[in-house]
Amino acid sequence: MRSWLIILGVGLNIVMMVAALWAWQNAPRLTIDWARPDVATYGLRCAAVSLVAMAQVVLIGFVVRRVYRPATVDTVAGLTAGAVGVVAGVSAVALTIVGR
Repeated sequence: MRSWLIILGVGLNIVMMVAALWAWQNAPRLTIDWARPDVATYGLRCAAVSLVAMAQVVLIGFVVRRVYRPATVDTVAGLTAGAVGVVAGVSAVALTIVGR
């Protein structure tokens, strides 16, 4: 069971990182026809940052905590990445609404 969770966590992390990198790179092209493409581009890039932060949460939760003994540093890193993900996600929503 433990190895399946590690494999699932690594696979999910890879998919999330590739999606975030794709969104970051293609944000200007995706928002070219919007009312304010510059603001919407920042919104999509904030969404990419949020996705990267959540990928780190998945990596810490599924992989690091299964391979190594959980420590305070892991908890702090996971909470910090989660907070960054939430703030970037809220910013992404706000900027995308304004850019639409």
